[in-house]
Amino acid sequence: MPLTDAERLERERLDADRLYNEALTALDRTVVDLHAQSSVSREDVRHCAAALILFLQRITR
Repeated sequence: MPLTDAERLERERLDADRLYNEALTALDRTVVDLHAQSSVSREDVRHCAAALILFLQRITR
C-alpha cells in the first residue's frame, strides 16, 4: 500500500532527525575525546574536522 504524502513526509523527517542526531553525537564524542587528551595531533584535528563537516552537511540539507 503506497504511503500518503503526510506519511512520506513524516518518514523523511524522522530519517533526517536520525541522521542529524547521529552526526551530532559523533561530533560531540570527537570533541570530548580531544578535550580529554593532553596533546592533540594533526590526525586528531583531521578527525575532528571530518566530524564537523559531516555534521554541517546534515544541518544544511
